[in-house]
Formats: sequence, C-alpha cells, structure tokens
Amino acid sequence: MTKGAALPLAPLRSIQSLRGIAALSVVLFHISQWMPIPAGMTGTPSIGSAGVDLFFVISGVVLWLSVNQREQTAQQFLLGRALRVVPAYWVVTLVVTALVLMDAKNMTAAHFEPLHLVLSLLLIPHLNPAGEPFPVLPVGWSLTYEALFYLIMAISLWRKPSNPLIFVTMGLIGCWMFGFISSDAAFLIANPMLTEFILGLLIGQALLSRAMPGPRISAALLVLGVGLLAAQHTAVTDFGFWRALVWGGPSALIVAGVAGLEACGRWPHLAPLEGLGEVSYSLYLVHWPVTWMLGRHWSGVHDLGYGAAVIALAIPIAWLFWRLIERPSLKALRRRFELEPAGSRPIVGS
Repeated sequence: MTKGAALPLAPLRSIQSLRGIAALSVVLFHISQWMPIPAGMTGTPSIGSAGVDLFFVISGVVLWLSVNQREQTAQQFLLGRALRVVPAYWVVTLVVTALVLMDAKNMTAAHFEPLHLVLSLLLIPHLNPAGEPFPVLPVGWSLTYEALFYLIMAISLWRKPSNPLIFVTMGLIGCWMFGFISSDAAFLIANPMLTEFILGLLIGQALLSRAMPGPRISAALLVLGVGLLAAQHTAVTDFGFWRALVWGGPSALIVAGVAGLEACGRWPHLAPLEGLGEVSYSLYLVHWPVTWMLGRHWSGVHDLGYGAAVIALAIPIAWLFWRLIERPSLKALRRRFELEPAGSRPIVGS
C-alpha cells in the first residue's frame, strides 16, 4: 500500500472523467432501447445502464470526501445537496411535463397527473399512473436513491456518532433490509443498490487514510473492473437483486483503480472526458427528452445514424443547459443562502 499525499477535495480528475463515461454510458443505453434487437439476442443489451451503478459508487466517494474535508452542519449539507440537484431537475421535469401535455402520443414513457408531478418534484418514491416506479422524468428514479443517501448522511452529521462510517453504512444496510420485509419498498427504493454507496464510502475512506493501492494494483483493479463489465455486453436484464454485485462490484473496482492511480500521480489529463464529466448531470437530465422526441419522429429504422444524431444533439444541449441554467442558478442560490462553493458534484444516473 502507498502512503501518498492527501488528495484535494473532490471532484478528482479521475472521478470527473468517470462521471463523463458513466453519463455517456446511460445515453447509449437509452439509445439502444430504440434500436433493433441484435441478431441472436432475446432483448436489448442493458449493460449501458451500469452507468448508474458507477454513479452510485462515485457518489459515495465524493460525498465522504466532502463531509470529511469541510465543516458543515446537517442543515448546510442537505441545503447544499438540494440546491445542487433539485433546480436543474425541476426545470427538465417541467419541460417534459409540457411536452406530455402538448404531445402525449409521442411521450408515451412519461405521464402527467397532478399528484404524480408533485411527488416527482419532491423526489418521493411512488408508482406513476402506469404502475411503474418512475417519476415524470423517468431517469429521475436514481435521484430518489441519492436523496435517501443524502438523508442518511445528514442524520450522521446531526447525531455525530463516534464512527460515522459505520453509522452511515448500517443506515444504508438497514434501508436495504427493509426491502425484505416490504416488497413494495423493495420495488420502489429499498434494494441492494444502496450498498453501492457503501462501496464508495470505503474507497473514500481509503483515500482519506492514504491507504490506496499502488500503481500496479490500481491498474489491475481498473482492468479487472472494465473486463467484468465488458464480459456482460450481451446482458439484457439488470439482474434484479444481484445487480449490486454483478454491476456494482466491477464499478467499485473501476473507481478504486482510477482513484488509486491518481493518488499515485499516474492518472493522465483527459480534458475531453473531464469536460464531459463537468456537464454530466445536465447530460443525464436532458438526454432523455432528446432521445424520446427524436426517436418518436425519426423516419426509418433506428440505426447507428439515429444514435449519432442523439449524441450530436444531446451533448451540445447539455452544455448549453449547464452553461445557461445549471451553473448560474447554482451560483446564485449559493450566494442567496450564503453557502460555500461545493467541492462535489451531484452524482446521478439512469
């Protein structure tokens, strides 16, 4: 093990690059849902959805570094998280709501009903009018998991337990175990994916303790994690209760690998991926309506041309959304509530 210098407050360059990769993975997954099923397969490949699992592990790392490297109360933490995540989410949710009201037949995966909209905006887990656990903006389901994680972290800051890592870990495990008691809770939020945050917490603690592996082991972890996910490229399901192991495990190996390489000074400067990581939250939010609207109006087969068109539209739109709405609104709100600039970013996915 290496005892390197302490890493700066997140976002780390390696983590920022991974956020870009995770966001693009989610975009590709939603594109694939519109494309013909490959020959020899029984359904659409779902491996791109593992970007969510990668996001959850990253979230554990980033927030653990944040709460341990900056003094803040539980109220400040929750307010900071809300200001960072909610405004942009609300804007896109209301845009999708408007699209549904104007052209419901072309937005069949989104639904409008007043109570459904309110619960969606408040990130409260519930069933939509179609009986599915998705908010008005369907990709927002992962934000409900993030919100639960934020709440447990805030409780830890409030109660100040002797061992916050164990406190938060047990809180997440307790919520997951509640899913075994209530099948409804398991369907909505209380499932093993919550343990992916724990994997991130452990990596974050290793970073703080300067106990990350050296460059060779870190590189091996990265290669192993990528290899395990690549081997599942033909998967057509999210594996249910096994998802946290099958996708979350390799995601944790990848995060540990890149963070370990950066801790050793071996992580390269990847400007394009870091730039994509900077706008990854906006890309996550806006790509879904872009994918659906273009998909419903695309003439002919949804082939590689359709996929290229979605990417060519979604990334610039995400950049504009980040530049004109997400970033300025965050700065204004932080000044309004007198909060210090956050070193972390919202970690989300679909």
